[in-house]
Amino acid sequence: LGTDAGLFWLDQQTGDWQLEPLQTGAVQPHIGVLLLDQKQQLWIGSRSDGLFRLNAAGATQYRHDLASDVGLASNTISTLQTDYLDDVWIGYADQGISRLDQMTGKIQSWREGTPQAAGLTFNGIQLIYRQEQLLWVRAGGVNHRVIRDQRQPKTIIGFKPYLNAADHDVELQQASHFLWLYRNRLEDQE
Repeated sequence: LGTDAGLFWLDQQTGDWQLEPLQTGAVQPHIGVLLLDQKQQLWIGSRSDGLFRLNAAGATQYRHDLASDVGLASNTISTLQTDYLDDVWIGYADQGISRLDQMTGKIQSWREGTPQAAGLTFNGIQLIYRQEQLLWVRAGGVNHRVIRDQRQPKTIIGFKPYLNAADHDVELQQASHFLWLYRNRLEDQE
């Protein structure tokens, strides 16, 4: 259970909640989002201390560091999701979106207003949603689809924003679960 006082787990024998320390010291991170991946690793997004990965080996912390290819774009995480390649996608409240490649440990980031934006129209990421091999992003009230290189799926070409009815395509029409999450209907976006 993620709380403002850290991460807790329920001891089945005693019925007591136990603190799972993510960092040394008495103060633990404010937890905003939890995600369990295909490898049964728990990803923990905090409100000011970055991202944590918890597995049998312990906790690993990822923090904001623009000078590094393993740093986050922000320490405030708003949403998490894995894609079909098991990469972890990290959405920020106001700093765009990042992808952590679990094979290499490298993080790639996109922000609106930069040359690397590649179609991302807003930096406030509200939702990242996986539907089979497609990844959908809700940012600033606008739906986006992650566009991959078909020959090299690890390569992200950019984001397709759906700003008006002229942008609708087959992929959006088939994304009924994603659209339902924000109670969108295609008719409402025209």
